[in-house]
Amino acid sequence: MMPPAISSQLFYSIRDSPLLFHLLPEQTLLIIRGLGISSRPPTKRGKRSGKSHRIRQSAKKFIFCGLVNARSLLSNMLIVQDHITYHQLDMLAITESWLTVDNGDEVLRSATPPGYAFVHKPRVGRRGGGLACIFRSTIKCLLASIDLTATTFEFLPISATTNSACLLIVIIYRPPSSNFKSFISEFSSFLELVATAAGKLIIVGDFNIHVDNSLSPVSRQFLSLIDSFDISQHVREPTHVLGHSLDLVLSRTRDNVIVNCSVADPVSDHLSVHWFIKAHQPTRPSRSVQFRKLKSLDLDSFCSDLASLPLVISPADDCDSILQQYNSGLAATLDKHAPVIKRKFTIRRTTHGTAKRFTPLEGTSADLKGGGRQPRYPSTKIS
Repeated sequence: MMPPAISSQLFYSIRDSPLLFHLLPEQTLLIIRGLGISSRPPTKRGKRSGKSHRIRQSAKKFIFCGLVNARSLLSNMLIVQDHITYHQLDMLAITESWLTVDNGDEVLRSATPPGYAFVHKPRVGRRGGGLACIFRSTIKCLLASIDLTATTFEFLPISATTNSACLLIVIIYRPPSSNFKSFISEFSSFLELVATAAGKLIIVGDFNIHVDNSLSPVSRQFLSLIDSFDISQHVREPTHVLGHSLDLVLSRTRDNVIVNCSVADPVSDHLSVHWFIKAHQPTRPSRSVQFRKLKSLDLDSFCSDLASLPLVISPADDCDSILQQYNSGLAATLDKHAPVIKRKFTIRRTTHGTAKRFTPLEGTSADLKGGGRQPRYPSTKIS
């Protein structure tokens, strides 16, 4: 195995050259993380200060969200799944899923970690595009309905509720080939509908607009539009390998709901974006377990009771009766010496950021509440 110091230098050199990173196999990120190397060099400040500390503190209180441009979820399935589990995201918005009506559910089910659910909206009629969202199943998410037909961008509106917080999260993808003037007109109509919607408004996605270029008329017109609706743009770093900010996180200024928005790992030719929603974390999933304390058995007493069973002393004459004596006698003796104990465990995170896994002993039964099954999504309409 490569020495950790050399591995770290190799990873940081790749991290500083996202184009090179994109050309490497998708297992590269998994192997490097397996060596225990962070996606970014550690902060030079102390452990109780700096960006890393702020993120750790926010993760204890708020909902941790991410945005990635997958450029084919089928091709980058392992990277997306590892991205969720490694960073312990509560919600991940995905643009350019490239999923279809036929394969979308199957691919997303394979990319969704245990304890998460998903919803998606494929592009219909032509290839590419597609939007999806993977979220903890403890977050109640409903598909929202916005009374708008857009031809220059795709959108997936989600009404999310966690504890007492109500959120309207809209995932958007604007293809670079769409006409900008038409997009501005349609997006203005879209903002008129959602800007006054109930709950906290969060709009995320790949807009394919270089908002980092202050000299661009396109960028100025877009920023002027969202500013007229009192909407703030939170991404301040490049999100594309060519150095432009294309993936954006928007929210109403008065909501003051977004904190610690930053750029993280590359997933495709785009870098992921992370941020926190100022709302209490969803309830942690729990697991109910049944078990017996077999190691604490008094073997002498147990064997004595087995020897005094009717099956041994006076066995029945026919096969069915003997089988009944066997089942009832052994079950009663086992319940006497090692009764079934029921416990309920809350699944928590470990110190290194991955979820604890609890594997019950052989012969026990467990039921994980809120597994990876996709729930039904009623629809709420915004007009």
